[in-house]
Amino acid sequence: MSTIEFARQVLGTVQIASQQFTAPELDEKGKRNAGVVMLQVISSRLGADGYLERQKGSRFAWKDGIVLIRNSRVASGFWSNIPESQLDDLDEISQSRPTVMLLCHFDLDESRLHVWAVPTEIALPQLRSVPKNKNGLRTIFIYPAEQRFHQGPDSTDLTPYYQQVALTNPEVEAIAAAIKQDQAAKEIVNADQDDDTIEDHDEPGYSRQTVAYLLDLPHHMIDGEWHEKNKDRYIRFLRDPTRDLIESLRDHCVQKLDSAVAGTKRNLSILKKNDYGQGGYHDHFWAAFYDPATKSKTKSCQLFIAFVGNETICRFGFSLGIESNAHAANLRSALKLNTPAVIDYVKLSPSRTLFRIDRAEGVQEISAEEFVDLLRNDTLTWSTSIDVVQVFPLDQLPERSQTLVDDVGTFFQWVWPFFQAARTGKWPEQGIVDPIKNTDDADDETDIDEEAPATLEDLSNVSALPISQLRDIEDALLTKQQVVLTGPPGTSKTYIAQMFARYFVANRKAQAQGQYTCLFMHANWSYEDFFEGIKPSTEDGQLHFASRLGFFLEWIQSLKEADPTARHVLILDEINRCDTASVLGELLQLLEYRERDVRLLSGRMFRLPKNVYIVGTMNSADRSIGRMDLALRRRFLWVELVPNYQVLQTWLSRSGNNPSHFSADSLQQCNMLLADRGIPVQQHVGHALFMVQTFGSDTKPAADKPLLPEALRRIVRFSVLPYLEELCLMQFGRPDSDLVRLAQEALLQCLEASNAADSDQKDEPQDG
Repeated sequence: MSTIEFARQVLGTVQIASQQFTAPELDEKGKRNAGVVMLQVISSRLGADGYLERQKGSRFAWKDGIVLIRNSRVASGFWSNIPESQLDDLDEISQSRPTVMLLCHFDLDESRLHVWAVPTEIALPQLRSVPKNKNGLRTIFIYPAEQRFHQGPDSTDLTPYYQQVALTNPEVEAIAAAIKQDQAAKEIVNADQDDDTIEDHDEPGYSRQTVAYLLDLPHHMIDGEWHEKNKDRYIRFLRDPTRDLIESLRDHCVQKLDSAVAGTKRNLSILKKNDYGQGGYHDHFWAAFYDPATKSKTKSCQLFIAFVGNETICRFGFSLGIESNAHAANLRSALKLNTPAVIDYVKLSPSRTLFRIDRAEGVQEISAEEFVDLLRNDTLTWSTSIDVVQVFPLDQLPERSQTLVDDVGTFFQWVWPFFQAARTGKWPEQGIVDPIKNTDDADDETDIDEEAPATLEDLSNVSALPISQLRDIEDALLTKQQVVLTGPPGTSKTYIAQMFARYFVANRKAQAQGQYTCLFMHANWSYEDFFEGIKPSTEDGQLHFASRLGFFLEWIQSLKEADPTARHVLILDEINRCDTASVLGELLQLLEYRERDVRLLSGRMFRLPKNVYIVGTMNSADRSIGRMDLALRRRFLWVELVPNYQVLQTWLSRSGNNPSHFSADSLQQCNMLLADRGIPVQQHVGHALFMVQTFGSDTKPAADKPLLPEALRRIVRFSVLPYLEELCLMQFGRPDSDLVRLAQEALLQCLEASNAADSDQKDEPQDG
């Protein structure tokens, strides 16, 4: 059989979905689940029409030949890193048996599989012509619209070896669950995987789609409708890959230079200008690490990377922000006072290093040699900024994606002395800098929260709550300006409060971006902590007492320079946990009379700003409700959140969220058991306990995790059952073992049914 005929057989077989596809169990701590599942999808399809034997990694013996399976699932086409040893291995095997490279790109958005079964006599010469990257691997791309090895100088048309295949719902669900589990595992696991033959690539995030989007940006600077329509393109092809790039640079480069700089927040720029509803957008996108002693990127020196569509380039290195006058003065002084040392350092600059000098007549871009001449002749003049950069064409971004962290990180290390000189005004000896340990954690200026839900419909999609319920919260807050969300554990009170606050303060027409903050009201809070009071301090060994602002007044002061059209929200989480009336003090009166000045205990007058809103949360199953006095209750509107089975079912129906096949009906059965014993709905088990998410971080939002069987068992055993036991003691003064047993059976019945189905399948007689 010829290799071409063998390739046709492979393509024909992969088209047909296996009726026996069984998703492999996911590893909660592993980061390659998606690769394992994708390999299972392909091997199941091949194995349904012939004997399939795994030989090594993802190389299989099938029928009369050999199939090497390579999988990918991101970007806009197939890509993979091919080690030289694997090419040599294929070359040797193909001498005796038909051998094909089966290159599979999974497009989950379209439930589609792009497959190329390329004979080795065609693939190997093409791949040998692809240049190696820094790791000695050959990175290959195939875009369905082009049908060629993108890096191959004379690539053969791959159309004859290409097939587009529909993925089944079980296959899509299994891969989606694996992807979510991998993303969750990356928050807690950093172990490397040795098996590079199973592909589960999170990069390159930058693709041809990224380039196309960046080239479109300059033509839509005042076109809000276009930006809304292309929001998914922005998130998928530009924002998220840049976020991943910044996180990699943070971990592998900047952290080693200075942990404080690595710890700066809001490193990504925003596309939408903070122009208070005018609808303007930037024509470029950038990200930067900056001096943590400043309040923003624009007021600091920067280690940056920028994607500039109107110039069709990518630029990275050192820069000064447009408002960084102090850092510019420091750098000017350091260059002037240490000219010989700077000259010696610049002479050793990496190739293609450029110096961009901002002058009154415009920006001048010169080479390192020309910059040295200016220093040597004392003719270096500049108005506001000097950038030290490297540049490459934007069109090269997809190909350079795999080495971008190394390329940018290496150059960041070289320009580090310029960054430190701008911070300190001193040029380090021989370009070596001891990092400044600055623990100041000042936040950036109020940037537009681009990820905030823009409408109630967006908020409903994120939270799974119905729009009608979200509208009730909004109407209550606009009516009274302070509301409390109350409900039993697991009804997402805190999550809803925070997501609603982000929606409520978001930048929109005639409303500037506002701020929100969340305060957990535990039992140790006092009036002095919250409002103001006399606090002790020591100075030169002497004890002093001075009036200090509490958290609330400090936060109110921080809003003074904010745009008056902005809304601001204070979230008081678990408002009933402290002696609330005592802690809030004068705020109780201010909530009722916002237009009046109130004299504080310190004697000064204070008025609560009209644009400050308060959202409280309260656990309705908690005994501490008794601490809430009637005067306090009168000042809030109350919105009840109870177990919502439709919300849970909506979340479970999201792709990849429910490999356990759990049903909201099971939770309803559990709560019916409570109702039968006279326990009110305010103390039932909440739906959100089963809507598991990652923890998230300051730089990455929380995301859905798949509800794996192990996770479901843990939730029931360590969360639900202890709550029920405590509830029975609180309500009846005694345990109720029957209730606990029946609730456990109701909640875990999906796992029992799955085990029974697996057992039945094993007992079925097998052919042959």
